[in-house]
Amino acid sequence: MDEHLLAIIRAAEDGLECPPVRVLTGGLVAWGAPGPSTDFLEASLEPMVQQYDKFARGRRRRERKQEYIDPEALANEHLGNVRWPQPIETLSRRPSHS
Repeated sequence: MDEHLLAIIRAAEDGLECPPVRVLTGGLVAWGAPGPSTDFLEASLEPMVQQYDKFARGRRRRERKQEYIDPEALANEHLGNVRWPQPIETLSRRPSHS
């Protein structure tokens, strides 16, 4: 991994303010300041619940009766299924070059 990117990740996980980062993937550009992964998970839950709720309500009545979908439980399950990286404190740190 790029040492500069790793330094930004470590700072973000430590809760420090970081410079904005641009991520380019295909035709999409995402721009923002990195933050702790716990903040990402927190911010991800409610939009996922809303998206799953919209999907559940859009199903046919017969389908909804046959299988109830709990949007919050489903979002929590999906986020819980991911093996998130170890907290940054457990990763080996290289000494800084001052």
